[in-house]
Amino acid sequence: MKFNRLIITLILGLLIGSGAYVNAHAEGNFDITFTTADYESGYALQQYLDYQRGSTPKYDMLTITLAPGEYSFDACLCVYSNTTIKANGATIYYTRRAGNSDGKNPIIFNDAEGAYGYDGASNITIDGGVWDLQGQPGQAMYGKRLEGIRFMHCKNITVKNLTIQNMYTTHMLTIEGVDGATVTNCTFKHQYMINQKKEAIHIDSMHNYSMAPSSQNDIKYDDTFTNNLVVDSCTFEDVPRGIGTHIAVEGCYPDNITITNNTFNDITYEAVKAYCYKNFTIKNNYIKLCGIGIKAYNYVPASETDGTADDEKPYQKPNDGVIREKNPSSFNGVIEKNTIINATKSNAFGIHLQGCKERPYRGVYVYDNIISNSGKIGIYAKGCEDIILEKNTITDSSGMGIDIGDSKDCDVFNNTIDKAKALGVCVKNGSGNVIRDNTIKTTTKQNIYAVNCSNVTIDNNDVTSGKKGGIGIDKGCKSAKITNNKVKSAGKNGISISEISSPTVKGNTVTSPKNFGLYFFKTTGGTITGNTIKNAKKSGIVVHKTNNTNIKKNTIEKTGQYGILFSGTKKSFAYGNKIKKAKSYKVLYANSCKNKKKNIK
Repeated sequence: MKFNRLIITLILGLLIGSGAYVNAHAEGNFDITFTTADYESGYALQQYLDYQRGSTPKYDMLTITLAPGEYSFDACLCVYSNTTIKANGATIYYTRRAGNSDGKNPIIFNDAEGAYGYDGASNITIDGGVWDLQGQPGQAMYGKRLEGIRFMHCKNITVKNLTIQNMYTTHMLTIEGVDGATVTNCTFKHQYMINQKKEAIHIDSMHNYSMAPSSQNDIKYDDTFTNNLVVDSCTFEDVPRGIGTHIAVEGCYPDNITITNNTFNDITYEAVKAYCYKNFTIKNNYIKLCGIGIKAYNYVPASETDGTADDEKPYQKPNDGVIREKNPSSFNGVIEKNTIINATKSNAFGIHLQGCKERPYRGVYVYDNIISNSGKIGIYAKGCEDIILEKNTITDSSGMGIDIGDSKDCDVFNNTIDKAKALGVCVKNGSGNVIRDNTIKTTTKQNIYAVNCSNVTIDNNDVTSGKKGGIGIDKGCKSAKITNNKVKSAGKNGISISEISSPTVKGNTVTSPKNFGLYFFKTTGGTITGNTIKNAKKSGIVVHKTNNTNIKKNTIEKTGQYGILFSGTKKSFAYGNKIKKAKSYKVLYANSCKNKKKNIK
C-alpha cells in the first residue's frame, strides 16, 4: 500500500507542471485526465498506458480520461490489460505518420504479441468520444486504408457510447479471437469506399495474416474464434456492411453472438452477416436501405465470394493441430422481430439463410419479422434443414415472398405475405417441407408453388388473388398433401396438380377462380375428396391425361361450364360428388377418355 501511494505521489508531482491532472481512487486504481493542452498528439497517453504492460499490470485498473474538446492524434495507442479510456465530449482526429497508412495500425489496439487463445491484453473499456478517421475527400487520410479500433486474442472487452466516423476503407471496429465483448450505444458512419465489402464491426478468427493483420510482432494464428459477443443499441449509417463475418474456418463456430436493438440505414451490402455463428440471436433490429437485411449461413457459393486469393477464400482449412467441430446438428439461431425496409438491390433478400448438401444449415428460427419492399425475395432459405419460419410479415417483394430451395423438414407457418411480384411461397427440390396456416394475397404468379419436392404438405393456408393461380404443385412432388386450404379469386386455377404421383387433395375450399377450381394434369393415383368449389368461371374440377385418379365426395356449386370434366384419362372416375348449378354437364367424360363413364347432364 505504501509503495502504491508513493508512486501516485511522485507521478502527481511530475504532472502538475504539464497541465494533466490525476485522481487516485481506491487502492490499486489510478485515474488520469488529459486536456487538449497536454496530450502531446497521443504520446502522453501512451506513457501511462505502458504502466499496464506485461503479465502483471501495475494497477488494478488504469483509467485515462480525455476532457471535452478536440484532439489530433498522429500515434496509435497500444492498450494493455485492466485499462479504461474515457472520451465523452471529446472529438479525436486521427492522422497517422508517414509509413503507417497500410491498414495495420488502428487508432487503438490491444497488446496481443505472443498470445494464444484469449490470453492477450484483456479487461479493456473504451467509453465515449467521436473518433474521426479522416477518410472523406478533403480530410487528411483520404485515399488511405485505415482501421479504427482492433482487439485480438483477448477477453472482457467493452466499447460503449462512442462514434467512429469518416473512414476511407476497411473496418471501423475489429473483434478477432475475443471471448466476451460488449458493444453498446455506439455509432458507425460514413465510409467513403462504400462498395468495398468491409464490415463496420468485423468479427473474425485468428486464422492468418490476411484475416487478422497486425503491425505487432509475433502474432499467433491458432484459429481462436470469437465467443460471447453482444452488439446492442448501435447505429450504422452509410457503410458497406454493418456487423459480421465474411471468412470462416472449417470446424470453428463463433458461439453465443447477440445482435439486438440496432439501427442500420443506407448499407450497401448486408446489414448483418452471420457466418457460421451458433447459439446466436439477431433481434429487434431496424434495417432500412440495404443490399441484404440479414444473412445467416454456413456456406458461400463460389459466385458470391469476396476474394479470390487462397488466404481470402470464404471457407478456410484450419491451421495444423486445431481441433475442429463437425457441422452442428443445430446452429440454434433466432432471427426475431426485426424490421427490414427497402432491400434495394435487384438480387437482394430481406433475410437469407444458406447451407449446402455437404453442410446443411440447421436449426434456425425466423420469427415475427417485418420485411417490406425486398429487392428479390423476402425470406430465402437454401440448403437448409429444420428451419422454422413463423409469423413473419412480408409485403411488396419485387420477387417471391418466401423461397425454400434444396431444403428439407422446414416449417413455414402463420406468415402473412402481400403483393409479391412473383410467387408468394415457393418450395423446390426438397423433402418433408410444410407450408401451413399462412395468409397470402395479391401475388403476380401463384400464391403457393411447389416443384420437385417429395412429401410436401400444404395445409390450412388462406390464399387470395394469385394472378397465375392459387396453389400449384408441379413435377416431382411425390406424395404431396394439399389439405384444408382456402383459395379465393385465383386468376387462373384454384389448385393445379401437374405431373406428380399420389397427391392428396382434401378438404380445400376454392371460391371464384377465373378458370378451374381443381386442375389435374398427368397425375397418377391420389386422393381427391371432400373439397368445395364455388363460382368457378369455367369448370369446377378438370382431370386431364391422368391415370387412376378418382374424384369423390366433393361439393361443386355454380360453374360457368362443367362440374367435373375428364379428358384423355385412364381409370379415372367421379362418384359421390354433390354438383349444383353447373351451366353445362355436371360430369363430362370427353371422347378421349378410356373406360368412359356415363356423362351426367
